[in-house]
Amino acid sequence: MVPEGVILLENDGTLPFAPEERVAVFGRAQAEYIPSASGSAGCVISSYILNLGDELKKRIKTDEKVTLYYKEYIKQNPYDRANNWNFPPCQKQPVPDEQFVREAAGRNDKAVFVIARICGESRDCKPEKGDWYLSDEEESSIALISKYFRRFAVVVNAGNLMDYGWIAKYRVGCVLLIGQGGQEGAAGAADVIM
Repeated sequence: MVPEGVILLENDGTLPFAPEERVAVFGRAQAEYIPSASGSAGCVISSYILNLGDELKKRIKTDEKVTLYYKEYIKQNPYDRANNWNFPPCQKQPVPDEQFVREAAGRNDKAVFVIARICGESRDCKPEKGDWYLSDEEESSIALISKYFRRFAVVVNAGNLMDYGWIAKYRVGCVLLIGQGGQEGAAGAADVIM
């Protein structure tokens, strides 16, 4: 059922991916899929939650160096769950070095940048960076990736609205809103991407 809820906002031919393509998956949210909103839903702790990075790796050739970069960052900056009620709208995000992105573009056919947002009971979006708007780090990452990758998709893991002015600003040709599909949601989103 998850694929039926996915919305393709833009597509310049970047999607679907083919199994033989090499893809660099950027963004810490590749390893931290958001299955539901905040509030009561956020208090539900599942025995497992699939993540988009792993699900894509099962279906396509993903860049291990890029994946490792985010895994190492997450080790140093663990997910902030707050009190399982008032989650921060997004997590701290690293900005990869320009040379790192340039080299990744040389190894891969396409790129994906995964963004996540939490909004829900007792916590509406605020007109601030890292909430309704991209964080500075997200915006810098999109600017860099779009500079070096001709084929590039942004995947938004959110159940709420946000500003999408960055699509035109950075000429992002492919944007996919995957929503929050529960603990198995990342598998359904990966199916759509393929």
